[in-house]
Amino acid sequence: MKKLKLLTLGFVTSLLFVSLGHAQGLVGERYAGVEAGYSRISLPGTNLNGWGGGAGVNVPVFSDQTFGIDAGFGGDYLRTSKHGVKVDNYSFNGLVRGYVPATENVTPFADIGLGWGRSRVSHMGSSEKDDGFILPLGVGVEFKTGQFSLTPFYNYNIALKSGMKDSWTIGGTAAYWLNLDLGLTLTVSHIDLGKDVDGFTAGAGVLFRF
Repeated sequence: MKKLKLLTLGFVTSLLFVSLGHAQGLVGERYAGVEAGYSRISLPGTNLNGWGGGAGVNVPVFSDQTFGIDAGFGGDYLRTSKHGVKVDNYSFNGLVRGYVPATENVTPFADIGLGWGRSRVSHMGSSEKDDGFILPLGVGVEFKTGQFSLTPFYNYNIALKSGMKDSWTIGGTAAYWLNLDLGLTLTVSHIDLGKDVDGFTAGAGVLFRF
């Protein structure tokens, strides 16, 4: 149970920076978003399947024609289960992003943040909890055309708790604005936790400019 808690804790804190940091297609924009989706954690000999949801806010801090900074905040909930074992995960984070527009339609960026998560494993009436912090570092590029954008990204997540392992995430997000205030997103990502342990996530979201 202890190993399972640390694995799922590392997974959900890594997942949080996928949802907040890259379910956007909106570098340099002010908006809030909600999302929901499917997650799978693959362990040697078995898989944990689950669902989750989250919410986040992105706020521009500074921008000019050559450089900009965004700040993001958010939280997620994820539940996975297998053969009567249930794992509930909660996580929260803050993120700072710097970006340099290469052209009107192409914007490379880099992220740094701090995340915290809690994992609870329940089985046959008993439960155990664990929590920890991670330091995520990320890079990506936003490609925009009209109302559509595509953002491939890579994150490396440094575990700040003994027993948790560093992890990396690679994926992409497509975003489409229905009008000036309402948009949709679709994010797919792969998360690697090392030693034959990895995960897959797919989620859809709604964005609101404010």
